[in-house]
Amino acid sequence: MLLHIMNAVTKKMNMIFRVLLKILVILTLLAGCSQKDVTPIAPEIIGEWETDIYISQLGNTISYYHFKEDNTFTSRLRLLHGNVELKGEGTFAFEDNNIVLTIKGKTYKEKYILEGDTLIFFDGPDFQIKHKKKQ
Repeated sequence: MLLHIMNAVTKKMNMIFRVLLKILVILTLLAGCSQKDVTPIAPEIIGEWETDIYISQLGNTISYYHFKEDNTFTSRLRLLHGNVELKGEGTFAFEDNNIVLTIKGKTYKEKYILEGDTLIFFDGPDFQIKHKKKQ
């Protein structure tokens, strides 16, 4: 019984660590930065994108991105439990099927696809975050 509880606690702590790591990435968005040489933008991604409420490891969440023609973006992650909102900005470019976000001199690659007016980010092999283009 104790071993079962320990395994469950270990799994939960691993999930919490992954969530905290994602929060750290989002917090680095707050300072932003600039990048001189970027890959040309894909015009379809320019604009504002927002999710419906989805359940993340932190609870009910809404995420928002605004990609601009000058290869900059702003982002917002809203955690509905506790009404917490994290904002940030940085630059973006494209590499293969990845969007490359540069935040405070650090680079993060996110696999993505565009399906019509839906921008899908892949968070690991089993989780997709779907953003709808705002009109």
